[in-house]
Amino acid sequence: MIVKVHDWVDDKACKQRYKQIADFERMMVENGTTIIKCFLYTSKEKQKERMVERLNEPHKTWKFNPSDLEECALWPQCMKAYEGALEATSTKDAP
Repeated sequence: MIVKVHDWVDDKACKQRYKQIADFERMMVENGTTIIKCFLYTSKEKQKERMVERLNEPHKTWKFNPSDLEECALWPQCMKAYEGALEATSTKDAP
């Protein structure tokens, strides 16, 4: 997701990776593996709450990185990237 959001790879590379994931999952299913996909979602509000805790609680300040604030601004792009990845890798074999 982060490589997509920061444009560290182009669309062609992302599509190739998604295809490789789908191919790998299809192979696993053909060999008897049941694939269960889980998406762990944390809301923007919960992320903000965690960020504030990192700043306000002395035992959590070590977790804070100023670049986290810049990453928070990319929330819409992150959600779009997640949706794209989930859509691209949801197949008949491994929905």
